[in-house]
Amino acid sequence: MVDNEYSAGARKVRIGLSTLYFLTYLSLGVYWTYGNIYFRGEGLSVSEIGVLNAVYYAVAILGHPLFGLIYDKLSNKYIVIASTSILASVSAFLVPLQTTMLSRIVVYGSFSLFLSSLMPLLDAWTLIWCHEGGHPFERIRLWGSFGYLFSSILGGTLLEHTGLSWAYFTPSLVLSVICASVLVFHKIGSLPPKEISRSLSESSGGTEELKDVIRSGPFLRLLAISFFYRIALTGPLSLLTVYLDYNGLSAVQIGYAMIIGGLSEMFVIIWNQKLFEYMSGDTLLAIAMLSSGARWVFLVLAKNPVGLLATQVFEGLNYMLFYLVAVQKVTSLFPKELAGAGQTIFGSVFYGLGPVIGSLASGVMVDRMGFERSFGLFSLLCFLVGLVHIALTKYLANETKGD
Repeated sequence: MVDNEYSAGARKVRIGLSTLYFLTYLSLGVYWTYGNIYFRGEGLSVSEIGVLNAVYYAVAILGHPLFGLIYDKLSNKYIVIASTSILASVSAFLVPLQTTMLSRIVVYGSFSLFLSSLMPLLDAWTLIWCHEGGHPFERIRLWGSFGYLFSSILGGTLLEHTGLSWAYFTPSLVLSVICASVLVFHKIGSLPPKEISRSLSESSGGTEELKDVIRSGPFLRLLAISFFYRIALTGPLSLLTVYLDYNGLSAVQIGYAMIIGGLSEMFVIIWNQKLFEYMSGDTLLAIAMLSSGARWVFLVLAKNPVGLLATQVFEGLNYMLFYLVAVQKVTSLFPKELAGAGQTIFGSVFYGLGPVIGSLASGVMVDRMGFERSFGLFSLLCFLVGLVHIALTKYLANETKGD
């Protein structure tokens, strides 16, 4: 009887968390797909759009530890997530109302601060519950991918009838629903109970042990590779929808592009463990980097909508594959009690420093030399980083054999 009650309770929590993931990525899908196209339609240059993209990643560097600290200090985790979502909602609503670059940076920066912090907070809450209860995180996180696909399917049609300003008004509405959902789910018992919501930063490991791992060769190499790869990936990726719009694709067709990319990512999420059975983590990282270089080459060479859409099949092999492998590498390098600190440090490079530089560089480069040449240079960087990684991996393997 206890097992049945526990299963029923766990099922309610899974439904609640899955719904929050669906809604969160539903709002993100509309914003990520059409937000830059809206700014382009408002007359912003590609460099200015690059600055706004960099602001998103820059505030994430500050926002993640700040909201993580608040999350750790408060026992009622649902209050933090509900408050973050409603603040993101208000900020999103204000973005289309701005008319100067300075006001856009301030308001968009506020929106980015709250939105970029919402995802890791939801991840943290869900991961703790899954870890302590033995529940599969992937099954819950998959609903985020469904939400993203759903937004891509309907977003283009919606915005063609309502105007591109709804690239921010729509997330504002959905984020409000998220806030209300959190409060309702808490009342009906469809969220993790307080007793499992312990601090994410609790660590029994010492500071010196943490420093030793951070300074170790394998971790520093992973950070360096991740940094340069993220620059090369984010450069074209941050302006992808602008480039598709520049080549004449409609909002609906751009939505199709996001659907293809989302399905590609879902495939990698579902089958990534199978890939590990046949190839090493270093080989998979090399595939992610080299396939990214090929993707930007094919994107520049594509001259029609079908060709442009086809390049989206690379999405899963690029960002998602690299991310999944790198996160598992970080977990393997750090002791269990220091794993959270390791992921935070990796995240500051992978989600922060690399994308900030990539976004700024791509905006300036496209304004000065055009899309094709700029994307070509980012492609070369992908190939270069991938080849350096392969050479370094082989060299270290030979050194190990020699010892």
